[in-house]
Amino acid sequence: MNPATDISARVLHELVTPEGVPLEVPLAPRATRATAFILDFLILTVAVIVVSVCAILAGGGQLAGGYFGAFAVLSGFFIRNFYFVFFELRWQGRTPGKRLLGLRVIDRGGGPLTAQAVFARNLVRDVELFLPLMVIFAQADIWPGAPAWARILCALWALILLCMPLLNRDRMRVGDLVAGTVVIAVPAVGLALDVAERPTPSWSRAVVSAIAFTDQQLAAYGIYELQILEEVLRGGDRLDGRPAMEQVATRIQRKIGWTGGWIDPEAFLAAYYAQLRGRLEKDMLFGKRREDKYAPR
Repeated sequence: MNPATDISARVLHELVTPEGVPLEVPLAPRATRATAFILDFLILTVAVIVVSVCAILAGGGQLAGGYFGAFAVLSGFFIRNFYFVFFELRWQGRTPGKRLLGLRVIDRGGGPLTAQAVFARNLVRDVELFLPLMVIFAQADIWPGAPAWARILCALWALILLCMPLLNRDRMRVGDLVAGTVVIAVPAVGLALDVAERPTPSWSRAVVSAIAFTDQQLAAYGIYELQILEEVLRGGDRLDGRPAMEQVATRIQRKIGWTGGWIDPEAFLAAYYAQLRGRLEKDMLFGKRREDKYAPR
């Protein structure tokens, strides 16, 4: 079993989505998160080695000096500094390592993961890890004649910062504290169980079938929001029943620009759920998978 999705070992983080729905999401296990980083670090290291080898071959067997040497140094710098930023921006909070192990970076308050947050959490990694390691293992180039106590202090600095996820409930490293993010475990994403056929009052079935949404209105949300909507319609234990339906229906109507007048919230949500599900299933047949509302349409 994937430890990232092992329900029995989950620690939950509570957030409120922009639609006003309170959710508890499972935090990424510390060991799984460390494994994901090691995988990413190995991929990053291999990429730097490949670039350096190519530069050596192109430079006639020499790396020091010349344009190819400069290219190798600059490429290594950009790969090391922008590997995490690139993938977390492109894959909505996931790197190859996180994706393999079912982890994802999200905004701690439930909002969208912004580019500023991604840059902040990853730039801090230099201070947390890379700079101390460079001083420890490459002190001859960075700090010639560095005394032993300096190496010991750098090792302690790196150790303390690496232990930060052990010292707080939400398992945040310094970069997460600075950026306002948290890393969660994400189960394999799939469409929610269909609740469109759940028992409903006879009067609402006619209303549900009569409600129609435009393609643009349905494009406002993705699979993640469909699953939240399913929880609302099922009246989950963490939700406040009818008031939650009214609140979510109002927020969806405001977001999609609904002009159809007042409709019973349960009937409105049931209709939107059924049509959103149909649209997502149709897109998936053509290889288009929109996991949440922040993903490109």
